[in-house]
Amino acid sequence: TLEKVASVREFALARFFRLYPVYWICMFLTLTFLYFLPFPNWGPFSIVVILKNLTMLQGFMRTNHIDQVYWSLCIEVAFYAIMGFVFYFKKMRQIEWVCFIWLILSLVVIYFDFPLKKYIVVSLILKYAPLFISGIMFYKIKNGIATVWNHLLIVACFVVFLLIIYTDKIQYDLDFIPFILILVVYAIFYYLMYHSSKILRNPILLFLGSISYPLYLLHNVIGYSIITRLRLYTDNIYIYTGITTIITMSLAYLVSKY
Repeated sequence: TLEKVASVREFALARFFRLYPVYWICMFLTLTFLYFLPFPNWGPFSIVVILKNLTMLQGFMRTNHIDQVYWSLCIEVAFYAIMGFVFYFKKMRQIEWVCFIWLILSLVVIYFDFPLKKYIVVSLILKYAPLFISGIMFYKIKNGIATVWNHLLIVACFVVFLLIIYTDKIQYDLDFIPFILILVVYAIFYYLMYHSSKILRNPILLFLGSISYPLYLLHNVIGYSIITRLRLYTDNIYIYTGITTIITMSLAYLVSKY
């Protein structure tokens, strides 16, 4: 997007209209479902909470998400803000150096404490920086403008992200599971950078890709709301998850289309 715009304002508008209208519509639909089909231990929400959720930045305001999946959106907005600053200060040509410094900061906060640390970690999304940096480097590879430094940064991101996960003491039944999962994801991305995979041109996957954003926003709370009602009539998992999937995908399609 930044390669196609002439100013930060144009970039901000492009991102705003890509994210917010769909988000607001999906939030309205979620609140509507919760009003007519509430389920235990979720809602109702106050006007203040709803207004904060409209900003998409409620995660930074320590406010409950109307739908738990909204947690990732403030991370996404923070990333766009960071990239907007990089673009404004004309550092896109030095993006590798920017990413290198960003990655070093992610590594530093793992092992050192310093004033205002938690605010720096949140504002610079340092726990997720290795993933964003990897994405930038993979983009360079995909467009044939990568150097050895891009590959080295990807490897470094892989290592730093593992360190972040294991330092956070996220508990798994088997400690090697995070390593295996992340290795597989990076391997798949590397494969797709150099090979044209026919499966990605599958009409079903293309359709799912086209509705993925509204589907992400709608599937969780609305899904549980529907499942809670359907389980009053059937305990067959294929029936109640199947019907729920059809309804949420249909809603996502309508939002995406109209």
